Amino acid sequence: MSRQGGPVLRHGQNKPEVHTQRTLQVKVRSSENPVRGQDNSGTQKMALLRVYSVGLALLAMLALTGGAEEKGIQTETPHWPTCAGIPGRDGRDGRDGPEGPRGQKGEKGDTGQWTDDSLIAVLQTEVNNLKEGLSKLEKAASFRFFRKAGSKFYMSNGEVASFIDGQSLCSSAGGSMVLPRNEAENQALTNFFSTISVDPPHVYLAATDARSEGTWVDTAGLTLGFLKWAHTEPQNYGGQEHCVVMRKSGEWADIKCIDKYAIICEV
Repeated sequence: MSRQGGPVLRHGQNKPEVHTQRTLQVKVRSSENPVRGQDNSGTQKMALLRVYSVGLALLAMLALTGGAEEKGIQTETPHWPTCAGIPGRDGRDGRDGPEGPRGQKGEKGDTGQWTDDSLIAVLQTEVNNLKEGLSKLEKAASFRFFRKAGSKFYMSNGEVASFIDGQSLCSSAGGSMVLPRNEAENQALTNFFSTISVDPPHVYLAATDARSEGTWVDTAGLTLGFLKWAHTEPQNYGGQEHCVVMRKSGEWADIKCIDKYAIICEV
């Protein structure tokens, strides 16, 4: 024994462990913090255990499936016969896209032939109008009195005649007996007639109601659309007044067709 009373170790014997408080603390820490090699070994064991558990679960599922087949339980999803449907209608057109960039200006085309033809037609119309105007002027100039009124020419030699003779006189001159179709023409004729001195102061108009009393028509048989009767006219005195004259005032009156009055023609 030693002086402190402890056991004496012989040669070859291990020294007994002295469990001091510090030694116990070190051991506890060592058990709590194993070395890195020991930690890896534990992780591998845990992974193997998980694989083993998954395998057992798969075996259990296979066993259940096999048992179900032996008992004749249908586990597959049934399949029903199908056929293709009719294609749907086309969808609506989408909205217009943004406006694209402006294209380049094209080359100027050749002048079309129709332009030349159109110009010729216009010129031809003008020539025809000039010819017609010259023809009217030539006819009017053959009379002692003539005046242009709108598109017409009024002309007279100051002669008097019956209704029938007056129509023949105007026709032979290339015109027709005068007949105002509206107020403007009636006023123009009144102005022209005021320059002619005739007796009696009335001028024949190309109108009559000889075929139907009270229905006044022109020499072509068309009903008059304009009338300018004087007060109390027409009278049809004695049932024989079937022709019309215009007085110096511009108003109309019915008279006998055989009486002689001034003749004015128009072209």
